[in-house]
Amino acid sequence: MAGISTYALNKTLLDASLRTQTSLAQKQVQEATGVVGDTYGDYGVSSQRMISLANEISQAQSWSDNASLAGDRTEVMYSAVGDMVDIISSLRTDISAALSNTDNTTLNAEGESALDSLAELMNTKSEGRYLFAGSQTDTAPVDLDSYSMPTDASTADTSYYQGDDITASARVSESQSISYGVAGDTSAFEMALRVASIISQISTDPIDTDALQDAYDLATEALNSLTTVQTTLSIAANRLENAEETQDTFVSYAQDVVDNVKNVDVAQVTAEATQYQTILEASYSAISSASKMHLVDYL
Repeated sequence: MAGISTYALNKTLLDASLRTQTSLAQKQVQEATGVVGDTYGDYGVSSQRMISLANEISQAQSWSDNASLAGDRTEVMYSAVGDMVDIISSLRTDISAALSNTDNTTLNAEGESALDSLAELMNTKSEGRYLFAGSQTDTAPVDLDSYSMPTDASTADTSYYQGDDITASARVSESQSISYGVAGDTSAFEMALRVASIISQISTDPIDTDALQDAYDLATEALNSLTTVQTTLSIAANRLENAEETQDTFVSYAQDVVDNVKNVDVAQVTAEATQYQTILEASYSAISSASKMHLVDYL
């Protein structure tokens, strides 16, 4: 009569139960965390795709942040230039009144006030950076102590400027960089300061009508130029916003793809865990039964 041994049977049952136990533990972790695993190795053939997407998401988020930060700076610049427009518009009104001989007693004071206010606006800072200084962001672009204080409406003078002509830009994609900066020596700013300088020094008793008319014309030209600067900033802001939205859309899409691979259906995992638990209990029962088998029982 053939002999009977339980070793092979026990080993087979034990190996099967260990595999089931490992699968059960994995499903229980997935059930608790809601994800397939906590390392890329847990995702098998999908791991390389997840790594690639993670890198692309990180890069796209960086580009989105660049666009957002540049957009914030552009908005601050736009607001500052808008205030310059108000100052020059008000000063032009004062010049018009003086030309009409209705009031010229405070004209010099109005020019001095406009000069100081314009310099302050051109030295606008955001997050510790001077926005109108080109790449010299740690240097105030306008220094009135260095300004020669011109009195001639026909000659440009940028002696006040301490920055450079490097225009700020933001990298918003692998192939696109958007320029958004305005240097403090741009003609619009120079003309605004020049008209304020002229009015702060112009003779008012008697009034120098020729110089005053030249200053009025210069103020008009400065207003037009400042409005153009605002338009340019507005266009840059829209481009930056669109670039940010493009990158955010990609990040959202790519993250959804990652989540679809990464996340588990908790209800399904719970059902699978229950099945593995049932199988494991049956394996334990089979191992217990096999361990009670003895050769003499079959002789």
